[in-house]
Amino acid sequence: MQIDCSIDSKKDFNCPYKDNFNCPYDTQEEIRVDDQQLVIIFTLAGNTIDIKDTEHSKQYLPGKPVSYPIKNSSQCQQQCVQARSYVTEVAEFIQNISRDTGLGDHVASINWQSDNALWVKPLTDNSPMQGQAIFGQVTVNQQLLSYASIRNIVAHEFFHGLNYITTVNSSTKRGIEYKGESGAVDESYADIFAILFSNYAQSDIGQWDWEIGKGIGKEGKPIRDISNPSKYGQLKHMNDYRYYLPGEKAIQDNDYLGVHDNCGILSKAAYNLITSKNSSGQYVFDVQTIVQIFYQSLNQLAETPLFNDCYVAVKQSAYTQFYQDKSLTKEQIKEKIKAIDKAYNQVGIYEVTPTRLKKIFLTIKQTRTRFVNWLKKLRD
Repeated sequence: MQIDCSIDSKKDFNCPYKDNFNCPYDTQEEIRVDDQQLVIIFTLAGNTIDIKDTEHSKQYLPGKPVSYPIKNSSQCQQQCVQARSYVTEVAEFIQNISRDTGLGDHVASINWQSDNALWVKPLTDNSPMQGQAIFGQVTVNQQLLSYASIRNIVAHEFFHGLNYITTVNSSTKRGIEYKGESGAVDESYADIFAILFSNYAQSDIGQWDWEIGKGIGKEGKPIRDISNPSKYGQLKHMNDYRYYLPGEKAIQDNDYLGVHDNCGILSKAAYNLITSKNSSGQYVFDVQTIVQIFYQSLNQLAETPLFNDCYVAVKQSAYTQFYQDKSLTKEQIKEKIKAIDKAYNQVGIYEVTPTRLKKIFLTIKQTRTRFVNWLKKLRD
């Protein structure tokens, strides 16, 4: 059974019992960021729900805590302190960049009994909570490490929440559809915002850290690097896009039609944009401009966006922002727009979409190949 990080928490997390070794309730803390309510739950609740099947188990969230005597652990306690800090930082960052909307009311469940981290949309259409971020634990060097103790993993999951809140359709109650290319868009934007959050305080883009999930990958390595997606198994160009047959069901075994593999392409385009330089070797965009370009582009996406929709949205949000800035000349605006075009074109994403035609032809070709192979098997 995995360790409950709420143990030595009577001081920092208002554990209602003085006994460090047996707190019979889940340790819960309420934090407010302006009008947002953040409820952080440190719990050993994983045995109440199959975390891989949240769509069919939402009635069990956030889970009932399990209490039993456990030994104190300063390392475990430190991870809880980190988690609390990161959740609050992310909420404040989202409140800052979104200006009016913020993240809304959210729950963060820490130390779920699963090797996973995810964001779950509202339990019902009328749920008082906008959603819930759930952080399990992973074994690294024979020790348990909470996903919530990794700063940009916390950011990534909460930005899934922002993606949902920003794109949710008022009539259908649906945000970005989590499968195929639209699901890859959701994953990519969560990664992009996680990188922006992690590096926001560093004005020198040349010093940015582009890796996500340091410490929880294989052998303690990161799980992604948007500057070089293929380094950790993601794709980085539309020529490599992983297509699936029409009608193929989106399930966990096929990564919901490649959401984590294909998202590297869009993330690489974002990296190209952020690191764009002019003829003088200076970065074309400053940090604040980049953050607003991506946030405003998210506001323009619907339920099933494609990569080229994101390109168009980024370009449109940039146009709006640049033309409102009276300090920019027409030539400077032209230079910035050209940098955006180059960033996306370098990974095979275009406004006029040859990638859509290519997708159709490749799907036909793959279908024909599978049909021919099937016929060969029948003949054999």
